[in-house]
Amino acid sequence: MLTVLGNSDVSVIYDVSPVLGSLLIIMFLVSIFFIIMNLFYAIVVSTLSDAKIEEDAKQKKKWAVLSDRLSETWKAMNRGGQLEKQNLGRSKPFGESPQAQAMTTIR
Repeated sequence: MLTVLGNSDVSVIYDVSPVLGSLLIIMFLVSIFFIIMNLFYAIVVSTLSDAKIEEDAKQKKKWAVLSDRLSETWKAMNRGGQLEKQNLGRSKPFGESPQAQAMTTIR
């Protein structure tokens, strides 16, 4: 109690009005307690908010990297599928010899 009140002489307040003086001192102590706790909570909430913003930024960056990788993989798979289709279209038909194919390409 002396920490909050300081080195003040509270006996003067008790001598003048014991009931009202006690009530005022208790109200003062409670209000100071609430102010100090409010400051503490404000600091904690502010720190947690900053930490959450940093974590959200990191998470967005991770999702962006993952999205880019998936996009590149999807494009590579589509390109690979197109190459297979092109190779299938250029394959030799059954029954044609390499010489017959060479003759058709020369003409």
